[in-house]
Amino acid sequence: MFWAKVAATVLVLTSLSRIFAVLWTPDGQVWTGRVYFAPADRFVYASYIEQVRDGAFLLEDMYTSKDESTPMFNIFWIGAGLIARLTGLSAKATLELLRLALIPALLFVLYLFLKLLISDIFQRKLTFLLAAFGGGLGVWLYPLLEPFFRGKPVYDYLPIDFTVAESFIFTTCYYSAHFIFSMLLFVAILFFSLLVLERRRLSYAIPAGLAGLLLANFHPFSFAVICFILGVYAIYLFWKDRRGAGFFLKYLFIFALLSFPSAAYHYYMLDTPWWRNQIWNSGTERPNIIFIAVGYGLLLVFSVLEVIDS
Repeated sequence: MFWAKVAATVLVLTSLSRIFAVLWTPDGQVWTGRVYFAPADRFVYASYIEQVRDGAFLLEDMYTSKDESTPMFNIFWIGAGLIARLTGLSAKATLELLRLALIPALLFVLYLFLKLLISDIFQRKLTFLLAAFGGGLGVWLYPLLEPFFRGKPVYDYLPIDFTVAESFIFTTCYYSAHFIFSMLLFVAILFFSLLVLERRRLSYAIPAGLAGLLLANFHPFSFAVICFILGVYAIYLFWKDRRGAGFFLKYLFIFALLSFPSAAYHYYMLDTPWWRNQIWNSGTERPNIIFIAVGYGLLLVFSVLEVIDS
């Protein structure tokens, strides 16, 4: 099975640094589980898992000096904590176990999605390989660009393939289980959306809506992106195919209805002092546009060419 061989390769390649860390850590020292992308965030995730292990189901941010942290309901970290509690695994081991389990699941759903889009087997396999292993040109072009931005903020002046793990599937698989699960749900929603249009069956809106419910609960940023994509496609259908647009709107209504509880929960939480404080203090500036283009590299070029060609 082609997708399984690719999944096995991704599993091995994204685990090499972890294997090295475990085998070659000097005596008297331990690997903390930190990885290249957002290393400090991993301790927050471990804290969530430990809170659930101790019996809590509303999670608090322990990595803050402020007192008004509002407990939150996060289905992914509750699930991860329950796994740790039932198995007795450490938070670090639980994070790695989930990462290893979710990589094949993500790539399986991705291959199903591509199978729906691309009938030619060779093109489908090539696209799948590009999706699984593709990246930007930052590592090659940054040495040429660095002298022009020397001394400026690192995050704003590094190609996104250096700094934003979720930009690519491979780096997502390397980074963290919750990003993998987020992308899995993202692709699954796109997959069911296409099934609805192709087979004209609104029943596919149910798994799509449940995926949206989960995604909106623990990764609302990705949920906002998927809503934007579906909304833009609905506008396109109104321009191209009014009848198809009406049917798609029925699908969107069911999707929105099933996803609504998580969206409403976040809207409610926005009124708490802690979450308002987080919003005002967690702004992320857009990286320099040059480094976005360099970060996506040929993937961006091919995408633009495909849009023009279609």
